[in-house]
Amino acid sequence: MTQLIVYKSNEGILVCTDSSATMFDDNNAVPCCFRVQKLFQITPGILMATAGAGYGLAFCASFQKYIRGKGLWSYEDVAMVALPFLRSEFQRFRNECDERSAIPDVERVYFIIAGVQPGPQGHQYRFSVIASDSFQQPLHFVKVPHFVVIPRKLALEYRLNGLPRDTALYEVEKICRKYLVKLANESAEVAPPFDFVRISKDGIRKRTLR
Repeated sequence: MTQLIVYKSNEGILVCTDSSATMFDDNNAVPCCFRVQKLFQITPGILMATAGAGYGLAFCASFQKYIRGKGLWSYEDVAMVALPFLRSEFQRFRNECDERSAIPDVERVYFIIAGVQPGPQGHQYRFSVIASDSFQQPLHFVKVPHFVVIPRKLALEYRLNGLPRDTALYEVEKICRKYLVKLANESAEVAPPFDFVRISKDGIRKRTLR
């Protein structure tokens, strides 16, 4: 499963992900790992990421096209239409599926919407998590603190939770980079290139570690 990390600080939002994806054969028995791009720039200041089930990539691409067609730019507007749009896509996908997967991790899907919202009080940084654990559970918003690690890694969560809120994003990135490299050395399910995106008052800036 994709490793996805999001951290919000006073200066912006950091989004980190690897590029590995897993596909199973027709019997759900033999996994095959390959690389995909999991980040989608929705607007100049809003990013969408997905983890879990592979159909999330198609949903993100459809949502990107939908938002650009509607001409929505603010985080509030994008976040407001995200859940109903994704639920509609999810329902259509379920109706088209002949049978459900026998592997729970293949059914589980997550979406992150992260962005900057300019305002009279200055720039506000926000992110939302939308998820479903199975085909039988509707997509819903998940309440999280100022960070989220997908799938959960308690050691990293503990480290991130202990950081002061004024910690510079580049310091957080160093922690996440070290952790992703460690995971990649331990499992084929996490693999480079690693993408690190900072969302700040200057917009979206991406850096890739190969």
